[in-house]
Amino acid sequence: MPATQETIVAQVTAITKWGMAPKPTSLAGIQHPVLVANGDTDVMVPSINSVELARKLPHSQLSIFLMLDMELSSSTHSTFLEQTLRFLQNYSDARRE
Repeated sequence: MPATQETIVAQVTAITKWGMAPKPTSLAGIQHPVLVANGDTDVMVPSINSVELARKLPHSQLSIFLMLDMELSSSTHSTFLEQTLRFLQNYSDARRE
């Protein structure tokens, strides 16, 4: 179900308020692996924000889904699940080493 105009406005308002709040000076202190996923047509969180987040996190993996907004479609949920499971498996394997 697509987001309503009211939902989009509320989300943009929240993001704007969050954007004006004081930020930590660095995300480099986050040492846990992070999977950053985004759809390339997401109107709530532009892909460039995900690119920047992944760039600032030292152990991140970025996944941009083409032709996808905020919601996983039936054709992309299996791809997302596979990537997530692979990411978690890699994290688990790295902890054992």
